[in-house]
Amino acid sequence: MKIVIGFFRLVRWPNLVFIGLTQLLFEYCIYERIFPESSTEQVQFPLIMLASIIIAAAGYIINDYFDLDLSLIHI
Repeated sequence: MKIVIGFFRLVRWPNLVFIGLTQLLFEYCIYERIFPESSTEQVQFPLIMLASIIIAAAGYIINDYFDLDLSLIHI
């Protein structure tokens, strides 16, 4: 259980939730009102949203890995 909690802290899950929420709000509140005829692509949006969240999580992991040496120097 500690591994799962540690993983979610590592990927900064609240930030990932805000990324997904921002994308959802943009899609349904702005994009669909400007381009109502393009709503036939129901599969593409969830995949793009999932991909961007996974990329952001990977970026957080890489950032923590490379910042570990810097954090140890300042202690």
